[in-house]
Amino acid sequence: MRDDESVDCKIICKGQEFEAHKFLLCSHSQVFKAMFKHDTIEKQESKINIIDTTPKAIEHMLHYLYSSKLSEVFPYEDAADVIQLADKYDMEPLKVLVQRRLADQLTISNLCYIFHIAHLHNADQLMESCIPVGVVNSVHLVDSEEFKALKKHYPDVANQLLEKVVTYKGESNRSTDPYTPPNKRLRLNDLNNYSFNGNINNGLHRFFLQA
Repeated sequence: MRDDESVDCKIICKGQEFEAHKFLLCSHSQVFKAMFKHDTIEKQESKINIIDTTPKAIEHMLHYLYSSKLSEVFPYEDAADVIQLADKYDMEPLKVLVQRRLADQLTISNLCYIFHIAHLHNADQLMESCIPVGVVNSVHLVDSEEFKALKKHYPDVANQLLEKVVTYKGESNRSTDPYTPPNKRLRLNDLNNYSFNGNINNGLHRFFLQA
């Protein structure tokens, strides 16, 4: 459909041009609808310049607009830019689809990266999907290079991830063994004993292994 002669606008991103249909853009996005409704330069020229994303993200967005689904090949590394587009142009269904796809792709290797994306874009559904993966791999998580990098550059995000893992793990312990003595249960306040310092990994190893 994008190849036919009825295309009536172009999206330009970093030197690349993508043909599209105004009616389709407007039907999925109130932002695009307002853009073409009012006397804007986009309406006058039938061109939309998007400079704060990547051509690959535009491709993913257009694939969704024309098919109502994500591309079969959707590397998790592309997700942040696509979610940003979904937020910018008010396309919540696209944001939901990206969260679901990322949840299916979660591994211990990309957990910190995906959790950070979820944190940045208030993607609560995706954030909660990260936690069980962190719980299952909690001992390996704190030793991973990805977590160390997250801790170095975004300590607040790393702390939030750990708090959620600890809370989830503590709740799981109580649900599977309700008679566990209180002093043996994981408590969120216990995390304070393992603050970010030079011995964080050793401390967290002891913390997670006690569960």
